[in-house]
Amino acid sequence: MDQLAVMVVGAGMGGLAVTLALRQQGIATVLYEQAPELSEVGAGIMLTPNACRALMALGVFEAIDARAQRPGATHYRDYRTGAILTSVHYDEAFQRRYGGPYLTIHRADLQDALKQAVLAHDPTILQLGHRLVEVEQDEHRVTACFANGVRASADLLIACDGIKSVVREQVFGLGSATFSGHVAYRGMVPIERLGPEYRTADTSTTLGPGQHWVMYTVKQGAFLNYVAIPERGAWTEESWSVPATAEELRQEFAHWHASYHQLIDLTPPERLFKWGLFDRAPLPRWVAGRVALLGDAAHPTTPFMAQGAAMAFEDAVVLGRALAASQTLPEALATYERVRLPRGSWVQVRSRFFGQLYHKQAPPDEISLERRAANDVLYPYDAASVPLEGAPLPA
Repeated sequence: MDQLAVMVVGAGMGGLAVTLALRQQGIATVLYEQAPELSEVGAGIMLTPNACRALMALGVFEAIDARAQRPGATHYRDYRTGAILTSVHYDEAFQRRYGGPYLTIHRADLQDALKQAVLAHDPTILQLGHRLVEVEQDEHRVTACFANGVRASADLLIACDGIKSVVREQVFGLGSATFSGHVAYRGMVPIERLGPEYRTADTSTTLGPGQHWVMYTVKQGAFLNYVAIPERGAWTEESWSVPATAEELRQEFAHWHASYHQLIDLTPPERLFKWGLFDRAPLPRWVAGRVALLGDAAHPTTPFMAQGAAMAFEDAVVLGRALAASQTLPEALATYERVRLPRGSWVQVRSRFFGQLYHKQAPPDEISLERRAANDVLYPYDAASVPLEGAPLPA
């Protein structure tokens, strides 16, 4: 097709990744972000083998690997004693089976590595301080109207503006996301405050009745990152991330082993937050005219399979390939939706299932079998080589 001009809205993981994918294909792209700067926010992220292979395709894996931790295993623990019940090892056999490693990294380090790769293509590609307020399109162009008065037009707009996507609401009219019934508390503890048992790259998952707790080190081992998730009937906070107190977290996990309460006590108050987990039912379409959804704007999911960022990276690689390989824009977008929508929808549904499985205190062997089956679907996927033609693909 003729030379495309593309706008990407939202400079999170998906927006940075798809901008990088398009620039690799020689497609003129501008990335708009509402924040005045990309600051260090968020907590830890797990990168599974399929995410790592997508990052390899984007040419940023080595830079990310250098900032990440490589756990040797995930240990499932008893909430009453802290004792290990079973372990999943990320050894050479695991990497051969799935074609890549398993990493943990702080979100800010991941975002910065992607940003630097994008800016290396063109320092002017990232336009900060642009909050999208309206989208207009016709058969020839799509126009983005920003709160600062700027109007920008292109052949294609890719919406990477998250679960609260303005683009999705305006163009697709699909309404608001729903509260999942889970609240996530996240904390980071300086590793020097902790004993030697915490100074490991291994991850830990502890399952209790209606609750679970995941922890692993980030910042090259300088901090222990944890996410503690209880169930709750409602969420009324307007912000996605609000300060939490040690006392409320202690109350939520009152019947847990003393070691978890020690972690709470050692968490600096300014590093303890909470947010409600939202998702939505799988969408029937991700494309409308000259607008395409990507990442959480297309398939917001709960974090119980550690696939949020992975799905966005896969989307980015596939969309970049589809645009480069197709004769027309409608053909490229139809290919992207056909290839990616079934898999994104499957992850949304399956992630909800694992939230239920964890909180009903299923036996560790049952959890291991279910995770192995899911991993066998998720982890071998290679966004750089998955066929673009043919019938709709399974997850």
